[in-house]
Amino acid sequence: MTTEANAAAGPALGTAPGATPGMVPGTTYRPGRPLWAGLLLTGLYFIAIPWALRTVAGYIAPYVSDSMATATVAAYVLVPLGVILSVLGAYVAVRGHFILAHMGKGWPGGRTLFLVDTNTYRFVRHPVYWGYTLFWIGRALAAASWSLMAASGIMALVFIAVAAAEEADLARRFGQDYTAYRRSVGWLIPDFKTLLDDMRDIPNVALFMISVSRAIGEALWRVRAVGMENIPRKGPVVFASNHMTNADPYVIGLFGTRMIHYVTADEVFRHPFGRWFFGAQGAIRKKKWTRNVSVLREMKDIVSKGGAVGIFPQGQYNWDGGKNVVGDEVYRVLHFLDAPVVPSTFVGAHEAWPAWSFWPAMGDWEVRFFEPVHPRDYPDIADFREALESKMFSTHGAPPVARRGLRSHKGITIVMWGCIRCGGVATLSETREGVVCSKCHSEFTIGADLKITDRTNGRAMTEWQYRSTLLKMLADGELEDSRDGVLCFRRRAKAFKIESTDLLTRVGEGELTVTNDQLTLDVGGGGDALEIPIADITFTFLNAAGHLVVSAGPHGVFQFALEGDSNLRLEDYLMYARGNVIRTWPTPEEIRARARERHRQVQQQ
Repeated sequence: MTTEANAAAGPALGTAPGATPGMVPGTTYRPGRPLWAGLLLTGLYFIAIPWALRTVAGYIAPYVSDSMATATVAAYVLVPLGVILSVLGAYVAVRGHFILAHMGKGWPGGRTLFLVDTNTYRFVRHPVYWGYTLFWIGRALAAASWSLMAASGIMALVFIAVAAAEEADLARRFGQDYTAYRRSVGWLIPDFKTLLDDMRDIPNVALFMISVSRAIGEALWRVRAVGMENIPRKGPVVFASNHMTNADPYVIGLFGTRMIHYVTADEVFRHPFGRWFFGAQGAIRKKKWTRNVSVLREMKDIVSKGGAVGIFPQGQYNWDGGKNVVGDEVYRVLHFLDAPVVPSTFVGAHEAWPAWSFWPAMGDWEVRFFEPVHPRDYPDIADFREALESKMFSTHGAPPVARRGLRSHKGITIVMWGCIRCGGVATLSETREGVVCSKCHSEFTIGADLKITDRTNGRAMTEWQYRSTLLKMLADGELEDSRDGVLCFRRRAKAFKIESTDLLTRVGEGELTVTNDQLTLDVGGGGDALEIPIADITFTFLNAAGHLVVSAGPHGVFQFALEGDSNLRLEDYLMYARGNVIRTWPTPEEIRARARERHRQVQQQ
């Protein structure tokens, strides 16, 4: 059943509060057709209707006095009043459009899937028609034109007739729910307090980004979703998903019907624009290397009020398309929130926009939403974790999705940081067809699905399989700078100390060395060096910019950027030196111990 057909069928009546009515299990949904529908609506409201209004006003003008008042009254009364009404009308109409597209789904380009009875639609029953009419009334006042005012009145009558037909259809589809809504919200008299609450509930920046995501998702990725019936429309909920791209939160938001407050790493708040941009979207600011009690309180407060929180448990982008390991602490947090958790996963997201690529490609992207998992049903954290991960990572190992266009593998050497044939490191360079090793001259082609094929033997593998092979060679001592398990990593790098979210202090630039026991950055060439024992490193991760962040206990937190090499390789070497084959998260006991140690140091100072 298509989206439009399902919408026409209408939702089932009497659905329990908080559930998603009208959704057919197993049905694939798309977020609408914003490209052609958007152009059609733009042409209607900005070209066709204005042309019709001015044409009608031209016919009316000979029969009326086309001046409302004297020039003085027009300049000091009508013009200011007209501007105010026009601005208010334009805002209500545009916001009503965005709210209907976001919360109704399937529109523009089809009938709405859901009844929209909140936000701007509590201000007035038909905000798009109401706002557009008020805009033209304001224009008529500013122009002191009776003919334009009369034409606007005719347009209002047309809108009333259209709205009446729409209300009859909505009453048939949504029954008592729409009847109750119609009784509580006026047709002409607005509730301005509701308009103010509406702006706080879903900021305009968030609505704009959702609208942009609709266009990009349709043009580039043909985004679709399965399992929309599992998304609660009301009540507290937490969305938990694997994390493949920058666009993940927006793609999930295409199928939700309310504001989702995503837990976001504080690094993106470092610059003023980032603080404004993500703050305006309701992001929850979190430090990755410390325990944030304030974040827990903020998340708990949102879900306690019936809101939605979004979290990516793996803590960073997935750089190779494989399965990331998630720390138990994340599941303890989800259990603490005591709200239903909707797990989701992606198919084709990594191929559509791999984390190592600056530009996205054209591809097919599917989001799969699963039945909510409630923490109360899983007293044991291990069982709760298994219930979520079995869904969030259920597509791990599935065949990669071939990209349709704009294909590029520029940046893939972040993951392919070594040659699996000769053991050379940082020896691969990109070619038009793939990569080539400067040491043994082995060639690897990169397919449309990002599969890596060794041209020597025809062996094909995914990125995570390739990186897994490199990690095994590292553990077996088969790489050129880790023979027999002895690390001798050397590369030029820049380093900063992260004093706080908003403050980075430059450490310097020089040769970075990693041995089995220590990380050293020689920044002066004369003994001036940053030295960090491997045993003191508690956590590492690649941030959004692809730089490696290293939390080193009493030494502080540092950010490293290699020159001409992969920062992911540096993380892999540090994990190996720490005795790990995968990233591990600090335990609550370790976090508390570090906090006590920092407190002790502060007291001593």
